[in-house]
Amino acid sequence: MLLADPTTDDGATRIDAMVRTTDGFELAEVDLSIRGQGTVFDAKQSGMGDLRLGDILRDTDELVAARDEAFALVGADPRLDAHPDIREEVQLLLGEEVEWLFRS
Repeated sequence: MLLADPTTDDGATRIDAMVRTTDGFELAEVDLSIRGQGTVFDAKQSGMGDLRLGDILRDTDELVAARDEAFALVGADPRLDAHPDIREEVQLLLGEEVEWLFRS
């Protein structure tokens, strides 16, 4: 039994989704679209995301492919010695937090 008296449009959308489906993945996508993606490289779990070229919901296939490519690249060259431009870009993006990426 689900009892609700949503007071916002977002609340109504969430209730409508819970009435429409029992698929947890679909419910999670509805929630994600309402609350925002948060950040990939920080602890913020809602609001505007920090992905500049991709959207987690819209570009899932491309993001998975990019992740696979990144893992393959780092797997073959863990310190990115053969890819200094990429290493520098990662360091600029993550700052001092980047060193854990280059530990073998």
